[in-house]
Amino acid sequence: MQKVRTTLLRYWAAIMIGALTWCTVLLLPQDAGGLSTSYLQAMAFDSSAQLSNFYSDPSDAVTIRVQGVPYTYNTSASQSTPLPALKPLTTKPAAPTGLKVVSTGSNRVELSWQANSEADLKGYRVAYKPAGGTYQSFFTTSTKCTITGLQNGIKYTLKVKAQNTSDEYSSYSSHVYATPKSTPPSTPSGLKVTSIGNGRIDVAWNPNKGSDLKQYRLAYKPEGGSYKSVFTSGTSYSLTGLTNGKKYTLKVKAINEAGEESNYCSFVYATPTGSSPAPSKANVKVETLAAGTKYATPLYVISSGQPGPVVMVVGGVHGNEEAGYSAARKITEYKINRGTLIVIPEANKLAIEANRRAAPGESDLNRAFPQSSSQNPKNVLSRAIYSAIKDYKVDWLIDLHEGYDYYKNSSTDSVGQTLIYYPANSTKTTAQAIVDDLNKGISSSLKKFSLLRYPVKGSLARAAGEYLGVHTMIFETCDNPSLSIRVNYHTQAVNKLLSSLNMR
Repeated sequence: MQKVRTTLLRYWAAIMIGALTWCTVLLLPQDAGGLSTSYLQAMAFDSSAQLSNFYSDPSDAVTIRVQGVPYTYNTSASQSTPLPALKPLTTKPAAPTGLKVVSTGSNRVELSWQANSEADLKGYRVAYKPAGGTYQSFFTTSTKCTITGLQNGIKYTLKVKAQNTSDEYSSYSSHVYATPKSTPPSTPSGLKVTSIGNGRIDVAWNPNKGSDLKQYRLAYKPEGGSYKSVFTSGTSYSLTGLTNGKKYTLKVKAINEAGEESNYCSFVYATPTGSSPAPSKANVKVETLAAGTKYATPLYVISSGQPGPVVMVVGGVHGNEEAGYSAARKITEYKINRGTLIVIPEANKLAIEANRRAAPGESDLNRAFPQSSSQNPKNVLSRAIYSAIKDYKVDWLIDLHEGYDYYKNSSTDSVGQTLIYYPANSTKTTAQAIVDDLNKGISSSLKKFSLLRYPVKGSLARAAGEYLGVHTMIFETCDNPSLSIRVNYHTQAVNKLLSSLNMR
């Protein structure tokens, strides 16, 4: 009789829970023994049935399924105690399958595995250890991961297990093994001399395709001398300060993030000369902007003697942006094939001397230009520069600047490594070509140049673009790399602009 009372109570609990929750209730087979279907139906629909009539041993429990989820229900209760809460029964997830090594690289291993199908899956825990070491682990919700910071040349054991929302774990999957290792970069190709000048050799080469490329080492030496090296993340470089008439040997190699170096490429040779292609004095005129004032600064007019566009390059608007005015100084030595090149290498000499953004006691020069068509420039220096643009009928203007960080670093508001153009007169096509040319030699996505629109109001590029109809852009490097790398970025940008106009 006791067994019948207990079993009836289990059925009663299951039916009542189903009625109250409007859910499908299924009594598991172990709770069905000894009761007839007719008796259960009578109990289920007899509103006078009382739970107190079926109290059983405190250890008795009924197991039911509500919408497919198993629950246990303890049948022990007193008449004065509310019905106990349902407690879900959970099932541990299955061990993940299909764990495999997708790839290895320098200090890293990439894994993937098949997804588990459990509805209550929370994620996975990946464990790994070096040979002779102890396991480390981490949690992920994905079915693939890349483990970094590993030691090259060491064999690692890796495994994964599943975790459900009740924080129950499966057993671990089968182990896999991997040994991270680095691969030296391939040897650069296509090294060539692009131009020579007064104590100068310009070279370029093809970019390497390795994803972990860090930089290149360009080595050079004069005949009978020893090698010197410079480093750059670009694929072109202008060597200056060389001895005219001396034959130089040049070669380049690639270096990855692990510090491994490729072999040097094949040598090239060049002899700098003082006669070509540096501009002759007959083709260069030097004028003075803001003459007779404390702001006086030189303006170089380089004429080809052939018809063509007029391009203005400006450096040193901000005195603490050294790469811009250093590059502009180099550009004063350019020789061009057509048109006119105007260079203001040190636009804000007082700020440069003070190594400050603005000259002492002065406001920001790059906010002193007109902000409407009816406005005039705000001070002597901005008026002199703005007048020169109009007087020389400038077609293109590039203003060289630097930012304190990379634009792609979202934690700052710096615009380092950008080209910001005023979107008019089809300027975008040329601006995009400049950015693409620079990015060919930069492997890090963070350090690549971005193309932006609309220079800030009050700037030289914005005013000349918006109110004078000039094709304008601001070129910004990040001041984190070495000065020589930044200067080369500036000269490369100007070179690309001039070559796109068939001027150089």
